[in-house]
Amino acid sequence: MVGLMGLFMMGAAIFPEWRLPIALYSVLEKAFMVWLVLANARQPFVAGFWIPFAIDFMVVGYTIGYFVYCGLDSPLRNKPDRRE
Repeated sequence: MVGLMGLFMMGAAIFPEWRLPIALYSVLEKAFMVWLVLANARQPFVAGFWIPFAIDFMVVGYTIGYFVYCGLDSPLRNKPDRRE
């Protein structure tokens, strides 16, 4: 999942129409990782996952805040393509 996300993000730099679906996929993936840690919080093996949990939690919060503040179509609105 992570490697594919990186490839798609590189593609999104070239194809602006990819940006919204990739951002939504990213926030869903990170939210799943946050849920996974919280769902297993009482298990001893989760002790090593609290720092990645905090980072993923911040990424999810930032992404949701970005979409709330800017809207879902903001990255594509009235912005020239990099290829021009």
